[in-house]
Amino acid sequence: MRRLTSTVRGQVGGELRLSGRGLAPRCTGQVRFDDLALRPPSLAPEVLQAGRVDLSCSGTTLAMARAPWRLGSWRGTVDLAGPWRHPSANLEAVQAPPAARSLAPDPIQLQAKLDLDGRRGFRLALRDLRVRSGDATARVRGRFCPSSTCAPSSWP
Repeated sequence: MRRLTSTVRGQVGGELRLSGRGLAPRCTGQVRFDDLALRPPSLAPEVLQAGRVDLSCSGTTLAMARAPWRLGSWRGTVDLAGPWRHPSANLEAVQAPPAARSLAPDPIQLQAKLDLDGRRGFRLALRDLRVRSGDATARVRGRFCPSSTCAPSSWP
């Protein structure tokens, strides 16, 4: 088993009840995080920050209201909804590169629609990823997953 460590700061309030067994979690309630700061080693020295995150759960459905976030020079919003083990997320972000080292003088803009799947390992499907900077645009669709769980027949 791999141990993951992170530093988390902020305030939390509300009530969220979790129940169920194995791969069938159930939950009810809502929780609010204020001034959330998450510092996982993989992002060092940056800190993922969010002013307010509202998370609610009913039965097997999880929802996170659109929440603003910041990570280094990136700013954006994210929301999430769907079944507990395979929700969908919408992500918008803008990065203003430092002027002194900038290869792209215009801000980089991202818009992504993601499907997360934790039912059999972890898989991420990019339903739509758009990247823009000035007149340049790229659009991507695809999947990210460990090779053992990425066989085309293993996706719904």
